[in-house]
Amino acid sequence: MPRVTTSSHPLARLRAICGWTREDAARIAGITAASVQNIEINRAPIPDDAARRIEATTGCLAASLMAKQSVPLRLDGKPYERQTYKNYQAASTAEPDAVEAAAADLQFRMRTLLAASGNKFIYVVRRFSDALDAVLNEAGISLEALESFERKTASVSVSEMTVAQLRKQIGPAPALLQWLEAHPQPEKSKCKVVDESYQHWPTSELESRIVIARSVQRHRYRIEFADGQRLEVLAEKWTAKGISFKGTPHPEPGGSIAMIPSPALSRPRKRGKTGSGSKR
Repeated sequence: MPRVTTSSHPLARLRAICGWTREDAARIAGITAASVQNIEINRAPIPDDAARRIEATTGCLAASLMAKQSVPLRLDGKPYERQTYKNYQAASTAEPDAVEAAAADLQFRMRTLLAASGNKFIYVVRRFSDALDAVLNEAGISLEALESFERKTASVSVSEMTVAQLRKQIGPAPALLQWLEAHPQPEKSKCKVVDESYQHWPTSELESRIVIARSVQRHRYRIEFADGQRLEVLAEKWTAKGISFKGTPHPEPGGSIAMIPSPALSRPRKRGKTGSGSKR
């Protein structure tokens, strides 16, 4: 049962509407239960990213949570009620038609803004990129959830090659190099390779932010060696096009490019132990 509170803070009111404990609110907002208490007694402001995470979960306007004397409001500015929470939860799963309609609307607006941006083009692109990463972070959508959708679009190929050809195909992926060091294989021995390839969400920028990355292709290689041992390797290859300052060459497609996290990703995300062909 949610704890009883006499606080008039909009976050406390929202908790009462949703039936949340402070621990529930803390988990959703990405803060501690003690922080929730301090916010509700006006000892500390609610962080912007915490308010937006709550908005993503409930449909309660983040700005109304950040105003101490406000009441929780819906996204359309009307008072937030229990039925609002139920309706938002029921409608939170996107149907394919809704996805396509929303994507078409956003694409139109982004293309129009980019075309009209003139000498602010690089700034606008960077703001779009950071905003997308911020939405991913604030909404609490994991990279694993994104990848589960991405893999539905994957192309799969099956081939047989030598270990030497495998090294060349995959490149310097740490998982492959470490495994071959621990389990030496003759360079001319054959192995079976299943290559699952799909475009992956690019959560990093090219170093120094000079070139705008176009896409990153993720490959999941499932390998069976001649002696029956099996290995799965994750590798990524960049295809980069865009803007570069005078005298700065574009990186070679598929090359190993140093990357840094986008500043919009305020919290580092845990990644799997599988190796990657790019440095992160």
